Order: sequence, then structure tokens, then C-alpha cells
Amino acid sequence: DDTLIKMGDGSERAVKDIRAGDRVWNPKLGWIQTVKRVIAGPEKIPMFKVKTSEGEVVVTHQHPFLLKRGMVTADQIREGDLISTGSNQGWKTVTGVDLVPMEKGYEAPVVWNLELDGSHDPNDHYVLANGIMTGDLFIQESLAKK
Repeated sequence: DDTLIKMGDGSERAVKDIRAGDRVWNPKLGWIQTVKRVIAGPEKIPMFKVKTSEGEVVVTHQHPFLLKRGMVTADQIREGDLISTGSNQGWKTVTGVDLVPMEKGYEAPVVWNLELDGSHDPNDHYVLANGIMTGDLFIQESLAKK
């Protein structure tokens, strides 16, 4: 709920407060894009905390990230991998990938997914979440089909 997304005006907004039609920053292309749709719901699946020196983000195992070695899902990221920071910004080292424990009485968290307006080019589908560049729902669904 509280993951911060960089908006088109440079501010940050909690993902729970983003709606279709809002404009977010695409760090891969270095320009503003419109949110096409927002999907939210509880997920009773393993969650991963991906950490870099820029921040950390908690995501589902199938959430997409662009690494130096290519596009992967969160469950394929390893400490030491290089993760893209966006348009000509270079790469940051992943400092940790932790499985979030599911304890007795665990309440499934609400997971938020954004899909941006754009073509079928994956570059059209990136956002900056807690300072980490990550793919949107379009990329996640594309990876799931492979």
C-alpha cells in the first residue's frame, strides 16, 4: 500500500493513491506516461523484498525487473545482480533478496499492479517504485506467458 511511485511531476505518491489516468515517470525512457489501469487485491503467495542502495520494494515472486543479465522475475534475482536504474542512469547492485516469512495467522497483503499506456515495447512499461525501476503489469503478464 505504501510503496512510493515517482509521478510525472517529480513527486512521489503511495501506490494505493494512484488511479487510471494519473501520469507517472518512466525511468527507462526518461519521460512521463499515463496509467492505463490499476489492479489491487490480496495475494496469498510468497513475497520477496528486493533491496538496493536506492531503497527496497516488496513484490510477488513473478514481479518483473530488468537486470544486466536480462528481464527476470523477483524470485530469480540474487544478491550481487545489477539492476537497471533507468534511462542512462546505469546499474545498481542488489544488496539483498529476502523471502518475506508467512507466519501463522498471516494475513495476505494487498498487492497493487499498475499498467501503463504504451505499445508492445517493454520499454514503455517501467515505473520507479521506492527508488527501484520495475516493470508494470504488462511486462509481468508477458513474462508469465513465456
